[in-house]
Amino acid sequence: MVVAVVASLATFIAFLDATIVNIAFPSIHAGFPAWSMDSLSWVMNAYNILFAALLMPAGRYADRFGRKAMFTAGLIVFVVASLLCALAPGAGLLIVLRGVQAVGAAMIVPSSLALLLAAFPESRRGVAVSLFAATGGLAAGIGPALGGFLIEVWDWRVVFAVNVPIGLVAAIVAWVWLTEAKDEAATAWPDIVSIVCSVAGFGLLALGIVKGHDWGWADWHTVGSLCAGIVLVLIVAQRCRTHPAPLIEATILTDRTVAAANASTFVFAVAFYGYLLANVLFLTSLWHYSTVRAGLALTPAPLLSTLVARPAGILYDRFGGRYIAAAGAVLVALGLTWYVRFVHVQPGFLTDFLPGAALSGLGVGMLFASLSAAAVQGVAGARFATATAFSSGLRQLGAVLGIAACVSYLGAHGANRLGSFQVLWEGAAIVTVVAGAVALALRPPSRPRESEPSETTESTRIG
Repeated sequence: MVVAVVASLATFIAFLDATIVNIAFPSIHAGFPAWSMDSLSWVMNAYNILFAALLMPAGRYADRFGRKAMFTAGLIVFVVASLLCALAPGAGLLIVLRGVQAVGAAMIVPSSLALLLAAFPESRRGVAVSLFAATGGLAAGIGPALGGFLIEVWDWRVVFAVNVPIGLVAAIVAWVWLTEAKDEAATAWPDIVSIVCSVAGFGLLALGIVKGHDWGWADWHTVGSLCAGIVLVLIVAQRCRTHPAPLIEATILTDRTVAAANASTFVFAVAFYGYLLANVLFLTSLWHYSTVRAGLALTPAPLLSTLVARPAGILYDRFGGRYIAAAGAVLVALGLTWYVRFVHVQPGFLTDFLPGAALSGLGVGMLFASLSAAAVQGVAGARFATATAFSSGLRQLGAVLGIAACVSYLGAHGANRLGSFQVLWEGAAIVTVVAGAVALALRPPSRPRESEPSETTESTRIG
């Protein structure tokens, strides 16, 4: 099926980029030694903040103007920005270009999953989402090893250039073979004030967390950034309740399962992205692994996530995600606890690190596959992109907070102490357990309905 192949290709480069940039972070820091780790973390934060903030309006625009059009345009923006990132002469410009790259990614993700979901009946949405998650997991599995190898033979710039050929192929195939689909009932433009406030709010929250150590947690800069960020997010929430064309439609969250899935996704993303970066820095800073060796050491966990994602999707379609997600959270927490208990200053990959990575990898595959499927459970086809965008946006916001917290803590307590990483692993384990507890509110999928609200599909096949 062409739609599955193209959506998978786009998902592949989006997740590949995220994991490769993680493994490349120490090399990027070495390339710009005048920048502190806190300041340079905006190479990741700028991407995640804009990605999170723009996913929701991009999902609305995809539903209104066409998912194929949004998907193809997003791929082009992403490819051009990736090429420019590879050529960036300074860290400041690299951060700006990462923001442009995020714009393209935000256009790709909701439209690609919406295209994929529309190709499957409601009774098999768990399988569709598990395919999406498995592709991302495969990219995450290949990313660290591939990124480490490319950085060793060249430098960090190639991790951005690798997106170019894959993205171009996906864009060409999408334009030629996919058919357009959109919601003809959508006429109003999403609330621009909410879009601006969400970008500024997410940015100020991340700024306060990242710079809190440098400024001081009681300093007015820190307190002002955090308070202003919270106020702006609350303004977005209020406008979504009252605006005629809200950024996030209240109807998307009326179902308990959808609300619980999104809440659990946000909470777990804080832990997941925080400990993912912590593992990279632990292996390169404390065990002194080379980039290639660190990439290979990080590969087993996402590969196991890929293997378990499809079975988790099949089980979700039959039983729902409540216990699958909760069990996944328990496995992740056990993996992180293993790190705390058995990982030492002296390297011991097979006996110390690998068992924890295996447990957490299995848990991540179960958890994210179940939560992704639950986030669109019962959502009408005309709102696939919007619902997907909201869930993905919360996931990216969690990534911003998790990365910011990790960088801030290591900046304050040192990245060359085992105790620093033990605290991060313990904290991530606790947050993961909270995410699993929230997931217990998920309900089993309802029986397939006789018909779903129709959406207009028009062929725009070219060539």
